[in-house]
Amino acid sequence: MGLKERRIIYRIQTEQLPYRVERLKEISGVDIHYDIDWESMEAAGEELENFDYYVLNHITQAIDWLCSDPVGKQAVQQGIQKIVITHVDDPNQKEITLKNGVVTYTVALVTGGYFETGAIHNTLEAAL
Repeated sequence: MGLKERRIIYRIQTEQLPYRVERLKEISGVDIHYDIDWESMEAAGEELENFDYYVLNHITQAIDWLCSDPVGKQAVQQGIQKIVITHVDDPNQKEITLKNGVVTYTVALVTGGYFETGAIHNTLEAAL
């Protein structure tokens, strides 16, 4: 991994991720933590530039939609504690699930293998 990629990861870890964690707390009223497999993210190379928008932002928006009323907000508070994100090279392996309070999101940034906000929302809503 080159200097450019290390700088992108540093920016995600120190600026973008703390902002998204705080936004999730504002939206849901609870702490929802991220567990990101940074080693797997290295394979995304320069596509990491898109991580905040295509992954973190879409998750934040989906949870915002879920929390749009008291019933949804309570479901999120009781049903989501952590978001685990892993990168893979094959877009056919992209997946998002919610089990036992853990959202597991497998993304393929280099090939556009990510979910739009609506798909994330629908998956989480069905699991809550």
